[in-house]
Amino acid sequence: MRPKGINPLVFNSFKFLLFFSTCLLLYFLLPSRYRKYLLLVASYYFYMSWKPEYGLLLLASTALQFTCSLYIEKYRLRSPDTAKRWMWFGLASDLGLLFFFKYLDFALVNVQTFSDWMGWEMHTSSVNLLLPVGISFYVFQTMSYTLDVYRGQLKAEQDFLYFALYVSFFPQLVAGPIERASALLPQFKKAPLVTYLRISSGLKLMATGLFKKMVLADNLAPFVERIYHPLYEGSGLEYVLATWAFMFQVYGDFSGYSDIAIGSARLMGYDLMQNFRQPFMATHVAEFWNRWHISLSSWVKDYLYIPLGGNRKGELRTYVNLFLAMFIIGIWHGAKWTVVVYAIINGLSVALSRYWQKNPIAWNILPAGSLQRNWHRFLTFQIICLPHVFFRSEYVSQAWSILGTMAQDTAQGRLFHWPSSLPIIGSAALLWVLLQDYWIEKKYASFSSPALHSLYWTLVVLAIVVFGNFKAAQFIYFQF
Repeated sequence: MRPKGINPLVFNSFKFLLFFSTCLLLYFLLPSRYRKYLLLVASYYFYMSWKPEYGLLLLASTALQFTCSLYIEKYRLRSPDTAKRWMWFGLASDLGLLFFFKYLDFALVNVQTFSDWMGWEMHTSSVNLLLPVGISFYVFQTMSYTLDVYRGQLKAEQDFLYFALYVSFFPQLVAGPIERASALLPQFKKAPLVTYLRISSGLKLMATGLFKKMVLADNLAPFVERIYHPLYEGSGLEYVLATWAFMFQVYGDFSGYSDIAIGSARLMGYDLMQNFRQPFMATHVAEFWNRWHISLSSWVKDYLYIPLGGNRKGELRTYVNLFLAMFIIGIWHGAKWTVVVYAIINGLSVALSRYWQKNPIAWNILPAGSLQRNWHRFLTFQIICLPHVFFRSEYVSQAWSILGTMAQDTAQGRLFHWPSSLPIIGSAALLWVLLQDYWIEKKYASFSSPALHSLYWTLVVLAIVVFGNFKAAQFIYFQF
């Protein structure tokens, strides 16, 4: 949620364009030894544009994790128990901060509901805290750093300014990618690599991201909002189309943000990790999550799934570990019962995906080849859409009602009465093609002819100007 009266620096605003252009100009004018100070000041200014108090919270969290890592490094070999205590203190501080701002109200409300149901005399009051934007991202980032230092995989950073820049680097601060210190910190300590090709690719990524956000996601949003309004009573077909549209909207919104983040960092000579890799080309659910929000799914794999035993402790334990990993990814998205159900279904779907891969008879009903692969992609997309009905709904009861309408219309043969909806269905099919990174970023963006190459990017920019939403609509993942 955006604080009232605040005009933050969102990527799809003219205010950010001015900010970034000024920052980029100063960055290349300044001697290299002063650039870290510029980036740090710019990053805190960027974050505090949402709410000034956020900067103090970010600074306190950074200082605490920096201190913990120094003590972990100091005692890791000569007093492992002491190092472990500092590690747990650092993790507890991070998780406590996240719980306090993100989950405390949800917990208090449900404790009160449970006590009322049991007939107990208990009165709790919600604290109604405004969730600091991006807190889930930078908390996970500092947690990975603390764990890497404790494991001996990374030396504790001795320079507080470099560490503070790692935590607050503005291109990826509020919605990722969730960067590892081993990948990003060393880049701040050497002269950035800036070439014509890197500048060109950075600008193209930013243009692609703005296209995905302003042309695709923001133009789908009103349709999704109308159909998913709690008071709207739609048909099964409308709900199916709105759910598909929501998936495309989230993809355009979030992958668009990631493209802009990666592109803007690349213009300054820094490399951020890829966060999306053609997710709708996935042929099973587990593969989808390996292609979608890669920085989060790889984080959970490295710091939760593998430490729990991964697939090394038997088949049943593997299914449990997969469920827990995906459940954590799910509830990372928020504190609502709709999100809890979303997390449970995600966990079950990934576990079932593994079962289907090991028992493919029902899954492989078509002959092997491209037809079968496309069938798998279609089924995977439908399975992924299912939990997102809960994710998008305001209430669990609303989600069940939507699913019930879909099921009833399908059973009664009404779902496929399409004549009046053919334009929308055609648009959805077109979006399916356009939203494949292969088509947007590789096929059409890699013409060998310079003239065709220039024409393609000119059309992308024109599409943004003509069809883009210039209201600086907030990115969906800012609320997480």
